[in-house]
Amino acid sequence: MATNARPRVPVAGRGGGYRGRVTGRLVIEDVRPRTPNAGHFAKAVVGESVPVRAVVFKEGHDLLTGRVLLVAKGRKKPVSTGVLEPVGSDEWVSHVMPAQIGPHRIIVEAWTDRHATWAHKVQAKLDAGQPIDVEIAEGLLLLEGAAAFPPVAAALPTLRDIGLADPDRVRAALSPEVGAALWGPEGAVDVTDSTGQPLWVDRERALFGAWYELFPRSFGGLKGAAARVPDLAAMGFDVLYLPPIHPIGHTARKGPDNTLRAGDDDPGSPWAIGSSVGGHTAVNPELGTIEDFSQLVAEVNELGMEVALDYALQCSPDHPWVHEHPEWFHHRPDGSIACAENPPKVYQDI
Repeated sequence: MATNARPRVPVAGRGGGYRGRVTGRLVIEDVRPRTPNAGHFAKAVVGESVPVRAVVFKEGHDLLTGRVLLVAKGRKKPVSTGVLEPVGSDEWVSHVMPAQIGPHRIIVEAWTDRHATWAHKVQAKLDAGQPIDVEIAEGLLLLEGAAAFPPVAAALPTLRDIGLADPDRVRAALSPEVGAALWGPEGAVDVTDSTGQPLWVDRERALFGAWYELFPRSFGGLKGAAARVPDLAAMGFDVLYLPPIHPIGHTARKGPDNTLRAGDDDPGSPWAIGSSVGGHTAVNPELGTIEDFSQLVAEVNELGMEVALDYALQCSPDHPWVHEHPEWFHHRPDGSIACAENPPKVYQDI
């Protein structure tokens, strides 16, 4: 379309440097989804329809329109677009569909719908029985700039025919087909972009999934847990969730039900991580080896599931880090290291 487009005017949303209403300028604000803190990502998943809302307004009676652009990091062209639809009180809504994982920006783009504004004015005057000579002249200028589009080219001869009555001259030019051909930011003098709102797109399983928690020691170790995996997959679970599988400390080891004395055969809490055998980079020998763990992960993945490990940073008093990195721990005036407490609970083993 041959146009004389002017530079776009960026307008930030609320909380992002919004400059307020300016007479004659189109304003975009309150773009959602967004987080309360600027720069933090709203979240979505691949293949999810993401509703986008914004407040869009302008002084005067022009009819507005616009679209939403979803732009992936490192790309200039949008990966998804959606047309804005008015829902009342200057609020508009659309949807975009992310197709890849990673950071994106949501940009709302709006402008004056020149054909809709012209058509509304023409129809209002026709309904009122008023002359539309000036509006016909305006319509000719509007359509002649887009004569390359077939619906526009088909409507122009009738609009130029001075022998027809005014309603007949404009009937074809008012059609939805001509409006669709003229729709778009090209040629609009007030095209405005919002500040890009950050959106992080993740895989579908980040949104939902069925998790099964399993303590390997209840099945004889990691090999026994692997034997249980086919049953879990058959029941429809997506994730096998394991508590810490690291060596367990002996100092202040707890017995059943958090009792302070552990028997000779009590394994202790798997969250009291670390012993002379190792810490967070070691596998509890009572459960198996790192090779056993790798085999468990392979079998889980083969059945379309995943393994999730409880990421616990607390340490047993026997953890190698206690001696290798004493500065990482809070040393009390009596020389002891503070244990984990959540009164009335006290975790002497952590």
